[in-house]
Amino acid sequence: MNQQDAKLRILLTAKELFAKQGFDGTSVRQICKEAGTNLGMISYYFGGKDQIFEALFETFMPMDRVDKMVDAEKDDPEVELRSILREVLAFRLRDPEIISILRHETHLITARFLIVQKHILPMYEKIRDILKRGHDQGLFSFHSLDTTLLFVMGSIFAHSSRRNIATVATEDELSYEDLLAELTCYVLRGLGVNTDMK
Repeated sequence: MNQQDAKLRILLTAKELFAKQGFDGTSVRQICKEAGTNLGMISYYFGGKDQIFEALFETFMPMDRVDKMVDAEKDDPEVELRSILREVLAFRLRDPEIISILRHETHLITARFLIVQKHILPMYEKIRDILKRGHDQGLFSFHSLDTTLLFVMGSIFAHSSRRNIATVATEDELSYEDLLAELTCYVLRGLGVNTDMK
């Protein structure tokens, strides 16, 4: 097995364990055992558990894709917001573990919060800019930009699993396309955009 494969196996194992047990509930020895490696390899590749955590976000957070995608559509805030919703929802469904870690660390404001913040702050700033331009152009309607930003981000990063409402859920899980349509409609209608489910 080459160096890249070994590093990726360690990262994938750590991501799974951090998502299930939290950072503090996961030991380096446990990562080693689950990844089929030894402490020396983790020290060699990363240095320690904190550096593994940072490498997870460096490796798995697709902020560059969101930036490039949105920059190509800088003239239409609604189109830009739809693009971000599509991209983030796809990422959220593709990698629920990193989203779980992100949620946990930001909710508790742990010692690793600055690492997480570094990776999500550009998205907050991008969406804030879109909301402001949409409001300035009369496309979006709201009173407080900061509060609206929090509501939009909360909708984007809402839990993708319905386990927490399983006892009251009466419908089947939605497909990606239907979930995207529901999310987009919900966010845009909240901003005062008269939109259909497209």
